[in-house]
Amino acid sequence: MLNEQLRTLSEALDDALGSRMAASAPPPLVHVCVPPFVHTPHTPCLWPLLTLRGGRDFVIDVDFMRGGELLYTGTTIVSFVGILNGMRPGADGYSFSMDARCQGGKLWANLLESLIFGAMEPCQHARFVMENANNFEEAVHLFETGKIIDDGYFIIGGSEAGQGAVVTRARNHNVDTWRIDPEDKEHGWYRLETNYDHFDEVPTADDRRTPGFANMEAVGVDNMNEDSLLSEVMTQWPTFNSHTDLTCIMRPATGLYDCTVWLD
Repeated sequence: MLNEQLRTLSEALDDALGSRMAASAPPPLVHVCVPPFVHTPHTPCLWPLLTLRGGRDFVIDVDFMRGGELLYTGTTIVSFVGILNGMRPGADGYSFSMDARCQGGKLWANLLESLIFGAMEPCQHARFVMENANNFEEAVHLFETGKIIDDGYFIIGGSEAGQGAVVTRARNHNVDTWRIDPEDKEHGWYRLETNYDHFDEVPTADDRRTPGFANMEAVGVDNMNEDSLLSEVMTQWPTFNSHTDLTCIMRPATGLYDCTVWLD
């Protein structure tokens, strides 16, 4: 499917297939750095993406259709056949975002993983999940499985209260699945992910976790909604900083899909 789309793009734009393949190399192939992902019962997933390497002008939202009906919406970059984040709307819907793990960026190892072992780029694996998982639990399972070219985090939110998980992936296996946990009295009502494993300490030079927790707790579960999450958490420093390129809020239960590209 993805190969066919690359050929179609090449033919439509009248350029070499190799040029389309190069243009389709996603940020995770090189390096992606993102501030906290947040999932709460009220706003299942919010994702700011950093370091798009000059690609902000080419970010688009795409509706993927099946049988004449909307299957899911995803955010991508023009000519790229993967997706950066996406959402299936409805009562059984879910949303996802992704995050680089341990800073990523192992270029040659990533290429070998793809060429020798047939691993998919995380953004392309995400399309496979979005097109095959029919609900939150199926999405979690598919994100936990399959070969990908680099470590990463998949953050999944569902349409029902309590449906939220951070899947920590190695290339060929799942490391950990961190779900919303009502028994966790400290931070269990939400999950917030930066570029580091939640079960390890974050480096002091890049601690976006601590202020993220503080901002979430300051708002509180009773006052959390799309507006407060955006204004009181996701646009607060250091979550929002001079490198922030993209912020998306997704809520599968209502069909809300709102992405903002920060051009200034």
